[in-house]
Amino acid sequence: MEEQTVNQLDNLLLQLGIETRELAQKKDDLKQQIQISESIIQEKKDYISTTHNIINKLNEEIQQKQNTLKFIKENTKNLQRTGHLLLQYEKTLEAELEKRQDSYNQDMKIFQERIESYKNVFQQYKDRYCQNSLAQKLLKIQAENEEIERRIRATEEQILEKERELMAALGEDEPVTDAADSNSPSSSPGRQEISDTKSPAFVFSVNSGPSTPAFSKLGCDFAAEEASPFTFTSSYFSDKKSPGSAPKFSG
Repeated sequence: MEEQTVNQLDNLLLQLGIETRELAQKKDDLKQQIQISESIIQEKKDYISTTHNIINKLNEEIQQKQNTLKFIKENTKNLQRTGHLLLQYEKTLEAELEKRQDSYNQDMKIFQERIESYKNVFQQYKDRYCQNSLAQKLLKIQAENEEIERRIRATEEQILEKERELMAALGEDEPVTDAADSNSPSSSPGRQEISDTKSPAFVFSVNSGPSTPAFSKLGCDFAAEEASPFTFTSSYFSDKKSPGSAPKFSG
């Protein structure tokens, strides 16, 4: 009986020891879990603090962005008003440019007509001059003079070529051009006199009038000059003295 009681006590003690060990193990596990939880809580607190700081910075940036947006909107309104004024000014300039272009085209048209009138008058002077016997004789002499000069130039070229061939035949490397040039007909006084006496085909100016002695000798009868019927609308032409009126040819 006593042995049975002792065995039961031993079993109870063994069971208590096992339970005590299990409780101690659970206690250690709970301590570790508590430490881990405390560490996690601290991390969460740090994260929350960092998040609050970030939120504060974001709020400040949002405020700055809002102020910038407000400033940009005000500038946009000002630029829109300025753009509207510039557009109106551009339209005004385009209208002014078109007006001046039309005026310029009109003045150029009148100017071209006036030039054609002067050309016609000059052609009339020229034709009447060419019909005169003295002028025809002068033109004939000039044509003959030009033909003579052309022949002289051709002869000079032939002479120079012959001189080069002669020098080459004598065995000289380079022809002596100084002596050839000094003896060439182009340097002779008679040749220069012919060149100097060459006259232009028309010895009269476009502005020559009926009182010009040359016309009176040739027997050309021209009417007095008339006032020009053309007027220019542009300030460019009105500020300057208008050219002489176109002479009227009476043929």
